[in-house]
Amino acid sequence: MALRPNRLRAYRKRSGLSQAELAALLGLRSQSVLSELELAKTRPRSEVLLGCERIFDVSAAELFPGLATRVERAVLSRAAHLAGRTGGRNAERKRTHIAAIVTRLSHSTL
Repeated sequence: MALRPNRLRAYRKRSGLSQAELAALLGLRSQSVLSELELAKTRPRSEVLLGCERIFDVSAAELFPGLATRVERAVLSRAAHLAGRTGGRNAERKRTHIAAIVTRLSHSTL
């Protein structure tokens, strides 16, 4: 699946940082890695997502909306599938939590 555009470049430019400077802040090995992230040619690692959240003071979902939507849809699908198969210890608590996940993600802006 192709990656959708993200807002990383816009936030970087708004902050006045160069690609090299943001790459250094994120601990990336090169500016070209950041360029690939900005162009949505590659997915960010969790360390990059968390670093971007701290650097720009916005959520990863705001910076990478396409990735966030993809993850939400996948979790929603898995939760709906899992809801009917939950049993064993704490089954009711699990079902309640899974139902809350489905409700929350069904009402998000997918």
